[in-house]
Amino acid sequence: MLVLLDVVIGVAFVYLLLALICTTANEWIAGARGLRAKTLQRGIGQLLGPLADEFYRHPLIATLSQPGERPSYIPAHIFSSAVLDLLGRHAEGAASAQHVRTGIAALKAKQTGPSADHAAHAAALEDWFTTAMDRVSGWYKRRLQLITIGVAVVVTLAVNADTLQIVGVLWRSPTERAAIAEQVRSGLLPPRPVAAQYPDVNAPVPPVNEQTSAEDEGVEGPPAAAPAVLGQIVGWSSDFKRLNQGVCATLQDERDRQCADAANAAPCQQALRRIATESRCSVEGTDLVATDAAPGGAFFTSALVPVAAAHTFGWLLTIIAISLGAAFWFDTLNRFVNIRGSGPSPQEKKAARA
Repeated sequence: MLVLLDVVIGVAFVYLLLALICTTANEWIAGARGLRAKTLQRGIGQLLGPLADEFYRHPLIATLSQPGERPSYIPAHIFSSAVLDLLGRHAEGAASAQHVRTGIAALKAKQTGPSADHAAHAAALEDWFTTAMDRVSGWYKRRLQLITIGVAVVVTLAVNADTLQIVGVLWRSPTERAAIAEQVRSGLLPPRPVAAQYPDVNAPVPPVNEQTSAEDEGVEGPPAAAPAVLGQIVGWSSDFKRLNQGVCATLQDERDRQCADAANAAPCQQALRRIATESRCSVEGTDLVATDAAPGGAFFTSALVPVAAAHTFGWLLTIIAISLGAAFWFDTLNRFVNIRGSGPSPQEKKAARA
């Protein structure tokens, strides 16, 4: 039972580290592409129609972001103040403002009855904006989920994180299994990823750079020891060795053939020089043994097909798992660590003594 728990803890910890890497990459991509600002701009465009461009030029809105950029967050009361100011500058029948006036009228009639006072207009606009932002948040989450899946694919393939292979390594290697479980319990576990929260909608926010927006503040990157931990149980080493075996077998056959008659002959010396400079093979006695060095161009030949076929299902499991997010795997890992920390049951202790 404890062996199985340690395997599960190890797999969950690998998922957590990979998910943290994906989260960091997601935030970088979202910042580099200005994803939040673009998604918000799309929502504002649907709300205000022809008035949207003028809205973004309004001083209240322009000061929420760096010069030349669009804000990634707008408080509801700032939105209503800016829109009311713009409406005051347009005549009652202006086509550019008619879309907004119609929306305000409908909301006012639903909430407070007919009224023309400023407070009713502001309340209607803030309610309209808040409802629209719920929809915009859904757009952003869906786009970010697509990015998450794409990043998960890249990360999984880059480190060859095959779930079935990870389980096999942990199950067959008590040393690796115990080491990872002990590292997790001794404090290698990173702080819990916190769901990003927007600031108080009623409090103004200072201009923020898209690279470090308010939503990024709760995101923790992977711990410094992550590469060492991952390197113990994931990677391409075993596959590189299998791919290099063909190269080593070819070189050994060539050496045996060229050097069969005369070791000092030019063809033999040439074959020996090739072996001496070949990092994919090492000499052990009279044999050439494959190393885990990168196979170079051989990696992109037909030899890759059986390797990819053997890993496909395990890769899919890993991609699905890390797409669930770092917070999910943090909580899951903590549950299993707590169970493991309670120790074996009385029945298991009796069986061990017997």
